[in-house]
Amino acid sequence: INAPEFQNIKLVQPDLAIVTNIAPSHLAEGQTVRDIARRKANIFEGMKPGSTAVLCTDTDHFDYLLRRARARRLQIITYGTAEAADVRLEAHDPVSGQVTASHGGRRFSYLLGAKGRHMAVNSLVCFAVAHALALDEAQVPAQLASFAAVAGRGQVLEFALDGRRFRAIDETYNANPLSMEMALAMVAEEPDGEGRRLLVLGDMLELGRDASRYHEALIAPIAKCRPALVFLRGPQMCALRERIAAALPSTTVHAPENLAELERLLFAAIRDGDLLLL
Repeated sequence: INAPEFQNIKLVQPDLAIVTNIAPSHLAEGQTVRDIARRKANIFEGMKPGSTAVLCTDTDHFDYLLRRARARRLQIITYGTAEAADVRLEAHDPVSGQVTASHGGRRFSYLLGAKGRHMAVNSLVCFAVAHALALDEAQVPAQLASFAAVAGRGQVLEFALDGRRFRAIDETYNANPLSMEMALAMVAEEPDGEGRRLLVLGDMLELGRDASRYHEALIAPIAKCRPALVFLRGPQMCALRERIAAALPSTTVHAPENLAELERLLFAAIRDGDLLLL
């Protein structure tokens, strides 16, 4: 979508475009999150007036995306937690997966198979798209009930290790500040008494000159998880070891020298009923 004169996206001419989140990711030296917003908004340049843009009110630079879409005279449908969102998240129960939303003055509830409040927000896109394409919105909930997170992006797996059964949340595809924050929030929402929480956290790459700041911003979300053990890998994460330990005085924070040592410590530490975030 960023070819000269937007030539490629003009060939496609999308009738509908969805922009979910703008977050620090794959930043070259000197680039900012605003550059990411600009690049993503370039998709609007290939759309005809009257086409539809679906935008998340919760994302960074939402106002910028809105201006770009309006400049192309697109129809705009918004979703998110903001009061002004067209399709709005009203409530989410992390235990049952029940989502309550509203659209067009109508309030409705449905079950979502995937865990996490961020997934509840994402699910609103389905109703926005169904509305934009004049599809039957009443058929959407049945599909969302069976939806599950995919490998590397929040899939919950069950394992047994020497008779110890535990669950693992697989967030290993890649990491950026937003995905890390959402993954940690999902762990923090787990009911107390469901077993210990263990975190294995590695460096987030390609964050430009603010990489250290983005890593430091994770200390508070990590603390909200109330983990029993934290394992850190990479220079950025390991540099935070003392600060994370200070925020969690009852937590043991490891910074293994290599992956083999991490594996040894982790496998020895896991207990029956633990929840592990990777």
